[in-house]
Amino acid sequence: MRSFEEYFSAIGVGEPIQKRISEILGKIKKLNLNVDFTDVSINEYLDKDGIRHFTDIRFYSNNIIVNVADFLIEDDFYVSGACKNILTLKVQAKNYDFVQANESSRLRIIGFLVERPVKIELNGTGTNCDYMFDIYKKHLLPRLVLP
Repeated sequence: MRSFEEYFSAIGVGEPIQKRISEILGKIKKLNLNVDFTDVSINEYLDKDGIRHFTDIRFYSNNIIVNVADFLIEDDFYVSGACKNILTLKVQAKNYDFVQANESSRLRIIGFLVERPVKIELNGTGTNCDYMFDIYKKHLLPRLVLP
C-alpha cells in the first residue's frame, strides 16, 4: 500500500485534517498497543452537493485494527484484534471496475465477522475506491471463511 501521506493527498485530505490524524496517532501510541500500522483507510461519502465528508479512520496492522469513529470531532477509539474469520463479504460498486476509479466511482464493502457480532464497513468515492479495494484484498478477503 502507498504511504499514508500519498493516500491522504489522493483523496483530498488537507493539512488541518492531516494534523488531526497526527494527533490521533499520538493518542493511539499512548494506548500502549506496541504496533506499527501498515495501512490506513478513511470512510467518506459525497453529499447531495458533491461535498466530501470524512467519517471514520481505520489503522491496520497484521494483528490489530484501530477504528476512530467521527475522527474529526471525537476521540472514540475502537481497538480490536484483527478478525481471523469473516463469514460474509458484501461488495457494492457503482461506476467502478475494481481496477481504476473515476470521480463518479462508489464502493461500499461490508464484512460480517464470525467471532463477534460486529461488521467492518468501508465506504469510498472517487479515487478512494482504489484504496478501499486494496484494503479489501489485503485485510478482508484473506480472512474469508471458505467451506
